[in-house]
Amino acid sequence: MSMSLKPSSNPTPAQAPAEGRPSLLVRGARAEERLLALLRTRAPEALRVTLALVFLWFGALKVAGVPTLPSGLIAAITPFLDPAVSVPAVGVVELLLGGLLLLGWRQPLVLAALGAHLAGTLLVLVLRPDVAFQGGNPLLPSVEGEYVIKNLVLLASVAVLAGQTRSRALAPLRHRS
Repeated sequence: MSMSLKPSSNPTPAQAPAEGRPSLLVRGARAEERLLALLRTRAPEALRVTLALVFLWFGALKVAGVPTLPSGLIAAITPFLDPAVSVPAVGVVELLLGGLLLLGWRQPLVLAALGAHLAGTLLVLVLRPDVAFQGGNPLLPSVEGEYVIKNLVLLASVAVLAGQTRSRALAPLRHRS
């Protein structure tokens, strides 16, 4: 049995379509396009719903008085307020924003408020570095610091949704010109 190093003139199964059927590569490309189209239309909705559920969940914990890491952070950056008032108040705001986001009501306004709220959570990094970082080293976040830093991802999610909302709002105007 001899082995030839010459390329085969016979196409591989991926290249050779069956009678009347597109090749495996063409079918794969079509499947990829369908998946990307689905993601373009559904991913922003999934992001909106999951972000809303996170805010509803965390807000409910604060209102219920469940001791959580954010409760301590709220108390740390608002020492002039009674935590028995400030923590549930933040929870009510989160419940309101989460509910409005879930309903899709006034998206630009709600997303702006969510962005402001999340940006406000980053104040811990500036106002209380003793709480946010180990030994004051900004390269060594504490557990609390990590919790706050992950809010950058949530803030980016709000930015993506805001961009999507703005694009959808401007689409009819672009088609008129």
